Amino acid sequence: MPRLSDLLQYLASPGLEDIWLLLDIKIDNDAETIMRRIAETIETVAPSRKPWSERILLGCWSAKYLPLARKYLPDYHIALICIDLSYARQFLSVPNVFFNVNQKILMGPLGRNFLEEARAANRLVFVWTVNKTSLMRWSIRKGVDGVITDDPAVFKAIRDNWDGGGTDSDPVTMSDRLESLLLSAVVLLFGWLLKLKYFPPVKKFVPRETNGKGNNSIFMKS
Repeated sequence: MPRLSDLLQYLASPGLEDIWLLLDIKIDNDAETIMRRIAETIETVAPSRKPWSERILLGCWSAKYLPLARKYLPDYHIALICIDLSYARQFLSVPNVFFNVNQKILMGPLGRNFLEEARAANRLVFVWTVNKTSLMRWSIRKGVDGVITDDPAVFKAIRDNWDGGGTDSDPVTMSDRLESLLLSAVVLLFGWLLKLKYFPPVKKFVPRETNGKGNNSIFMKS
């Protein structure tokens, strides 16, 4: 597995300027240490044409990373990685935050209206981890901004041949819908416990005078 510095060196090569990264910063990392070391590593590699702040998203699970991003990487966007959309909605008023949502949750009853809310706030929405072709097609139909998958070549082939139609021969299965409902039920029942243990509220880390203000620009749309 390459180090972050190795990967950045590769992506700094001429002709690769349109490739960007979404880092998955795990919840069990020491938040201060990992953010500081990411910033130090990025500083050691000069980008080719576009600045790294336009090519790297900080994938974070918790509001505790907000002040650390401001401290170490203030020009970088955060992509909140989430499974609980009641927690994610707290970030709709926080500048420079996009969303990386569990696809089954977005497909289920808890995901209703979230895409519209995010678009109204001028935020990108990605989904993870989408390996079934039927769910890739669902994601394209819903107009998400990016898909996290273990099979990027398969997704690219589907996307390149997409005709914009609303129907296809690869529908979402009943088992997928039941799994989505089951996962939604688990989050609904136990989400409060996860928030209590791992996900502190946004208001604890965002000063009242800056909440909802700032640069909401989107930089990766072609």
